[in-house]
Amino acid sequence: MIYIKYTLIILITLINFKIEANMLKYETQFKNSKWFNYSSKLSCTMTHEVDNFGTAIFNKISGNNHYNFEFDFLIKPNSKTLSTVYVLPNHWQTLPQNYQLFDVELYKGYNISFENDNVNLLLNYLEQGYKIGFVYNERMKTNFILSNINFQQAYNEYKKCINNLLPYSFEDIQQTILHFDNNSLKLTKESKKELDKLLNYIKEDTDFDTIEINSYSDSYGTRSKNLEISKERRNKIIQQFINFGINKNIITGKSFGERHFITHNNTKEARSQNRRIIINLKK
Repeated sequence: MIYIKYTLIILITLINFKIEANMLKYETQFKNSKWFNYSSKLSCTMTHEVDNFGTAIFNKISGNNHYNFEFDFLIKPNSKTLSTVYVLPNHWQTLPQNYQLFDVELYKGYNISFENDNVNLLLNYLEQGYKIGFVYNERMKTNFILSNINFQQAYNEYKKCINNLLPYSFEDIQQTILHFDNNSLKLTKESKKELDKLLNYIKEDTDFDTIEINSYSDSYGTRSKNLEISKERRNKIIQQFINFGINKNIITGKSFGERHFITHNNTKEARSQNRRIIINLKK
């Protein structure tokens, strides 16, 4: 469950404040209220458009625990100010009007954004059937509202998407180091897992400018033999990428043999570290 169950204590501490009648107000009409999902194993996004004003965006990406919210204004603010985020009950709900949740700084030329607990707080109230309001004072006080109409179905899909996100991000696989058994083209068990993780990510995201694959050997044996086996190891990995549907024209790099070792070659453990392929994904 990705949202937080807030207790009655939190409700008691909320501050009631006044929404003025003469301020600018933006809210999507009941019949036009829509929530949309954009889902993959790398990112989950749920959006809601406020007519003639902008778009609310809830987002969670793979590989971290951050829940993000951003309101993308059609026209960005012209000055730094403070926006109050509040709960706006429907007429049939018992919670009194306009309970302040928190304040968020709004900067000139930027969208509203925040993350984690405050995001989950919004989702929790929307799921309970409340609307969420934002009010700030620029040239004139402005109030915009996120409708809860048609929210629940979209939110259910959003939660399903989050449960299916990969447990790692691009930063986790951007550089992947693989190791091989001695005098062999066979990857170690741990490196097989790392390669599978990399390929699972690439299955979802193929938007790379280049994939650089460099191969290195230890110094056990002759220099020519070590260069040859590093080439064979690199070719084997390249072929796996091609079999996976990667365009071979974006694959770069070379085989270095026993050159550029990262530690001495006096022990089996040290040689196993030098016996490696380094894969760098570049966007």
